[in-house]
Amino acid sequence: MSRVLIADDHGVVREGLRRVLSRMPDIEIVGEAAIGEQALEMRLPLEPDLGMLDLSMPERGGLDVLATRQTGLPAPPAHAGSAYIKQIARATLEISVVGAAAYVALDSPGGTVTDARIALGAVGPTPPRAPTAEAELVGQPYSEALARAAGEAARLDARPIDDHRGSATYRLEMVEVLVRRAVARAAERAAQRGGSHA
Repeated sequence: MSRVLIADDHGVVREGLRRVLSRMPDIEIVGEAAIGEQALEMRLPLEPDLGMLDLSMPERGGLDVLATRQTGLPAPPAHAGSAYIKQIARATLEISVVGAAAYVALDSPGGTVTDARIALGAVGPTPPRAPTAEAELVGQPYSEALARAAGEAARLDARPIDDHRGSATYRLEMVEVLVRRAVARAAERAAQRGGSHA
């Protein structure tokens, strides 16, 4: 049995995760935290096997919690941000029609993209990376036009199918929109992060 600690500053997200995870017979939810600092305080007495951490909680996000926990992962660099956005059909609620996650690192607030990672959800048998979209970003000064170009490029990396949640054509259109939005949100968060996080 895996012991899970949930940390997210949105109660509705914690409730949704709790509902989904409670249906899994090999998962035990041992605690919930609304902020990163609380998750750090809870981890020692609760000894979770897994943590489901929101990357952008107030005061201390999930990446900072991981770095503080000394997991061997480096602290996120200054001017780096991430975002995850998903499209949900009302009839299926728990299963995404399409999802997009983006990580963007800038050399300075509003500067050049030094690193980018994009992953897509519900567009293939496993969540693929979007290397074409990533290549579109790296080395370029960040702009809304660049986020649009990354969204367009991500269509080349997706291999969606038709099913009850949506057609392949619709999913390709949503990949473009969601990647653009995720990249823009990640870049906005990257621009807001400054200083040293070592």
